[in-house]
Amino acid sequence: TRDFDDSIPHESEGKGGEENPSSFFEVYRPAFQRNSWFSKRKPVPSLGDMDTDMPKVHAFYDFWLSFQSWREFSHKDEHKLDDAQTREERRWMERENKKLTSEQVKKEKKRIRKMVNNAMQSDPRLIRAKRLAREAKEAKKQAKLQAKLKREAERKAIEDAERREREEQQRKEAERKEEEKRTRDAFKKLRKRFRHTCKKEHGFSKFDVDTIVERLGQEQLKQFFKDMLGQDKDSARLTFQQKLEEVEKEKKEIAAAREREQEERRARARMEEKMREEEEKKKAKWSDIELMWLAKAIQKYPSGCHNRWTQVCNMVNTMAKNPSNRERTEKDVIKQTRIMNQRKLQTGFSNAYNKKLKFAAGDGTVFEEKESNAGTGATATATPTTTKTASKAAKAAEQPEKKRKKKKRTKKTKKSTEAEAAGSTEQQQQKETQKKEKHQPKSTTTTTTEWTAIQQQALEQALRTTPKGPERWDQIAAKVPDKTKKDCVRRFKEIRAAIMSQRGSS
Repeated sequence: TRDFDDSIPHESEGKGGEENPSSFFEVYRPAFQRNSWFSKRKPVPSLGDMDTDMPKVHAFYDFWLSFQSWREFSHKDEHKLDDAQTREERRWMERENKKLTSEQVKKEKKRIRKMVNNAMQSDPRLIRAKRLAREAKEAKKQAKLQAKLKREAERKAIEDAERREREEQQRKEAERKEEEKRTRDAFKKLRKRFRHTCKKEHGFSKFDVDTIVERLGQEQLKQFFKDMLGQDKDSARLTFQQKLEEVEKEKKEIAAAREREQEERRARARMEEKMREEEEKKKAKWSDIELMWLAKAIQKYPSGCHNRWTQVCNMVNTMAKNPSNRERTEKDVIKQTRIMNQRKLQTGFSNAYNKKLKFAAGDGTVFEEKESNAGTGATATATPTTTKTASKAAKAAEQPEKKRKKKKRTKKTKKSTEAEAAGSTEQQQQKETQKKEKHQPKSTTTTTTEWTAIQQQALEQALRTTPKGPERWDQIAAKVPDKTKKDCVRRFKEIRAAIMSQRGSS
């Protein structure tokens, strides 16, 4: 080992500042060069001078703040390992020497860090950089303050201009109102003098005088009054009568013109309403080919499909075009579907589209009316005359209802019983009726045979659509033709009993 000067400059040394920067370099340059001997990293950056760039200055201090020293303090070990008698004693000596060495390393790091901090506090370059940063910050602050003051002055100037303009408008408005008031008062006085003169001096009636006064303006009344004052009584009376006739004629013309205008407006409104109704009827009319494709689309996309009505609408618009070349909307499709279902309910037809007269669809299928007299009366059914039958169109409207009926049959509550009773077909009802006839008197089966297919379908539809409530059976009876509330309840109980007996037997 060799002797090393561990002294570092005091914090008061080298504080020459920007006026005397050479004192800083004279004090700290030897100290940094002396301690750079122990650096592990090479080369060691130099301290530089006043003209050194600030990035290099910061790099120099960053290097010394993270200084890595290879300096060892083995000469200060308290114990010599060769003097150990046993292995345990040797290990103990090593631990003690390591403690002393770690304390010396900490002191060395602390010494280097203190030297660097003292240098940074006294470095004139860093002092100059801090001063310039402080001046720039102050200049920026002043600029921001000046801009704020300028904006405040502009805002104040705008507010003052708006206030002056507002005051000027208020002054002009006050003058205008004052002028109108003076004009109104003068006109009022003129009317009063005119009425007084006409009534007292000339003896004209109040109604005639008021008629002229109401029709004439201020200048016209003033001139007319001046002309009357310059004439004798006979001439003034003649002038008054002429003016009165002119006013009456003008009033009649204005009233006639107003009446003509109102009549024209009413006629135009009637014409527009009529044209609008014709246009709506033209738009709403469905052709046979459209109805056929609507039935097919309803069958292809049953209830529960994703975007059902959108797909039905697209299919109808793609496969069939209406006469006006207007595409059907989802609302039009839903409305027409409801109409088709209502027609099927009222007539007992199973076809999706029903007409009293036969018609030919777009695929060549011809539907015609067929009369069949059986049971209680004649019921109309539609049969196709070609190979394509009308049952395809019927299934289109009935398919969603059948699926819903199958789901409801699996429930074992009273509500499911009602749904199953509503969804039972006419064949099942006839079978159950025949079973009951074997065990009951004929008088009890008369109510079952009195129900026609139309009435049965109406009852089923009413049971499906009418919600529960205190007036439910009244509403159902109103939807079933020629049946009372008691008849509907009795019919429902008969069907439910038949279904329950069938379940018990199975």
